[in-house]
Amino acid sequence: MTGGELLIVFLGLVAVAIVGFVVGRATSSGSGQSHKLEQELKEAKEAHDSYKQEVNTHFEKTAELFKDMTGAYRSLYNHMAESSGKLGVGPSDPLLEADPARQEQTRLDYGTADAETDETAPAPERPADYAPEETPEEKKEKQAQEGQAGTRDDKR
Repeated sequence: MTGGELLIVFLGLVAVAIVGFVVGRATSSGSGQSHKLEQELKEAKEAHDSYKQEVNTHFEKTAELFKDMTGAYRSLYNHMAESSGKLGVGPSDPLLEADPARQEQTRLDYGTADAETDETAPAPERPADYAPEETPEEKKEKQAQEGQAGTRDDKR
């Protein structure tokens, strides 16, 4: 065989190898498996993106509801603060004061405890119908009288 014939045989083998490779790739089951995996990956990404959007929508709605609730609470708080001064009997609760300056004045006027200055509120007065406690001497005297009364009943 001459050099030209060898070249033709070599080129023929290369051509057959290329054709075989292309045909093998087209008909192999690995190509279908690869396509299937790529499709599953695409679906998983779409599902994940959808889930992320759903979570974002949830948190946006939650933030909006908290904003509405805060506004409603603020309105209720202001209503209670205003009404307590108009409808309450005696000093209003300083916690319901809408104006901080007025709250401070109320706290000072009524002697409530102040943690910063360690002032304490004055002791509340006892009601007029309050029965005072017995002193230890009065208790002993009463027990002694009851003891004598018990011995008198035993003698009868």
